[in-house]
Amino acid sequence: MGCGASLAQQGGDGGFGLASLLKDAHLHPRETRILQIEEVDSFEDCEDGSQLENDEEYAIREASLASCTHMAEITGAWVWGISAGGSRNNVEMFAVNPQYLLQIGHEDLVLRKMFSATRRQASIVETHISLAQLDYKKRMLHIAFFLYKVTSQLERLEAEYFLCVPPDESSGTFRNQAQVQGRYLLKSGAYILVPATFHPYHCAKFTIQVHASRTVSLALL
Repeated sequence: MGCGASLAQQGGDGGFGLASLLKDAHLHPRETRILQIEEVDSFEDCEDGSQLENDEEYAIREASLASCTHMAEITGAWVWGISAGGSRNNVEMFAVNPQYLLQIGHEDLVLRKMFSATRRQASIVETHISLAQLDYKKRMLHIAFFLYKVTSQLERLEAEYFLCVPPDESSGTFRNQAQVQGRYLLKSGAYILVPATFHPYHCAKFTIQVHASRTVSLALL
């Protein structure tokens, strides 16, 4: 997604070319809004979304979890009007989704401080992440999650960040499945994990599980 051309400010001097597009938005004269020209997310309908995983996915998960001896789990919810923001097709809405601080390989970060800066190479950690919607028999939503590597900002990410920075990893296309998951090789460090439904205002409870080959923790931001 582009960055500079997607930020428009409505002012009295009409300084930005895109400002005219906001003339009917009834904004404050100094209010800045994000205009997205392109859609980046899509959804896919699955024939049997209630099936947690097929035989191939099950085999991959079992093989992955055999070496992932550390686990973190957290339960959350998409709440109407508070945290049910939907997909990245509207980054201002996407930014209100729940955001979790995922820290992987804490012991690696401590050991790296004992060496010179030239030797501080992050370890690669095998990681398995799953997002499962609860009570899916009542309503099967299209869900996905996105992972962003961060260095110093251990707080919620804003819409401008999502507009300019693509995720380091994701579960892929939004799917109407009870559970979506992925296996990744991640550098030890801190990440922001964002679970989302494709459509905004769709509410549900969910559980996130992270299995890793090194220490791992999850915390709501």
